[in-house]
Amino acid sequence: MAGTPISRTLRTLLSWTAAFAAIGLALGLGAMFARVSPFAESGSSSRSLRRYVDWIPILTGVGACVGLTLGTLAALIGAIGRGRGRAKDVREV
Repeated sequence: MAGTPISRTLRTLLSWTAAFAAIGLALGLGAMFARVSPFAESGSSSRSLRRYVDWIPILTGVGACVGLTLGTLAALIGAIGRGRGRAKDVREV
């Protein structure tokens, strides 16, 4: 992979964040169309999808936070692994 270590790290972070945000968006849309209430229901049933639209930003944000966290871990592990590989090559020479 070409690029500086910082650009590789940022690319990894952004790709993980975008992927998990897309998953959260899909889950939010699914929860909205399944009419899952984000709050305790009072017994009245509403047929409007407007009541359930809160799931979209909630689950998209949660997915993006999870992706950012996992992407940070993946980027750090990748950077450490690349750094150790270079150190071995230098010692062998």
